[in-house]
Amino acid sequence: ATVLGCFSALQSYRLSTLNLRYPMDIEVGKLLILNLVYWFVPAALTPVIFRLGHRFRVDGPRWMRALGVHALAAVSYSAIHCAILIGTRLMLWESANKLPAVPWTLFVQRQYLAQLDFTLMTYTTVLGLSYALHYSRESQARAVKEAQLEASLAQARLRTLEAELHPHFLFNTLHAISSLVHTNPDGADRMISRLSDLLRLTFDRSGAPRVSLQEELEFLQKYLEIEQ
Repeated sequence: ATVLGCFSALQSYRLSTLNLRYPMDIEVGKLLILNLVYWFVPAALTPVIFRLGHRFRVDGPRWMRALGVHALAAVSYSAIHCAILIGTRLMLWESANKLPAVPWTLFVQRQYLAQLDFTLMTYTTVLGLSYALHYSRESQARAVKEAQLEASLAQARLRTLEAELHPHFLFNTLHAISSLVHTNPDGADRMISRLSDLLRLTFDRSGAPRVSLQEELEFLQKYLEIEQ
């Protein structure tokens, strides 16, 4: 709003200097204040327009009611903008306090209608920006949710696979230990030790989304020693 206000003030000042037939003595400071107010009003009312856009959505099931609300709000916004600009002119220029050549009602109507297209366009632009930001947040939230669902699905598949493999492997190992106890007690003792190490590694990394290559190689080494 500040940048646009400074640009508008520069534009207005340049236009005043181009009027060679009726040169105007324009005070740059007052001109800057007027143009800043011209843009600060929509900036200050942007949060209100955002709230209205969030509460009365034109893309919802009650879009007709929402359009009516926004039409009324746009007209009200235009009236507020016009009233503040007229009040600013009255405070900045003493000559503006004199009665105009036409009745005040006609003067105000003329000022209001002269800015109506701009104010309506400004309201619509701010409202559209609120919807664009809302859709952007919804898209980001959906992307995050989809990524979380994919991660949860991958973890569920991994847990299912582990649940299928671990009991089968464990039962075979216990059966082998039972056989070795009578024929090779030392081998049975080594197998119990390797199985203990393997179970410890399994429980230590349970639920972890990723493991290091060193941990994976250690796990496979214990597994192979049991198989051997």
